[in-house]
Amino acid sequence: MVYRVIDLAEKRNNADRAWDEKFGMPEDGLPGLSKEKRAEWLEGAGDHDERWALFGYLTSMNKDELAELMAIMWIGRGDEDGSKESWNYCVQHAHSLMDGGEAKYIMEKSPLPEYLKNGLSALGL
Repeated sequence: MVYRVIDLAEKRNNADRAWDEKFGMPEDGLPGLSKEKRAEWLEGAGDHDERWALFGYLTSMNKDELAELMAIMWIGRGDEDGSKESWNYCVQHAHSLMDGGEAKYIMEKSPLPEYLKNGLSALGL
């Protein structure tokens, strides 16, 4: 499950980068684009197959899987260590925060693949 999310998130990130390159995204982001380019970018940004594939996979996961994925993500970004106590805390905390927006919350993390890889490593998996 986690490796599938990593793969989909990496594909999403690559597609996002390609989209930005297509428009010659300046360092200051959208404000640096002309009004016309900004409108065109906004119209198509985030609407590619890779983004939908990741979102679809995340929304197909059950609450326990999402809680564990969130726990791995938090551990991987350094919020907690990889101890059993931290793992249990993170999973319980993720369950307590569930409100139906978990897939969106997870997708908002552009370094998601790195967070998950780091989390798996910290957990010894």
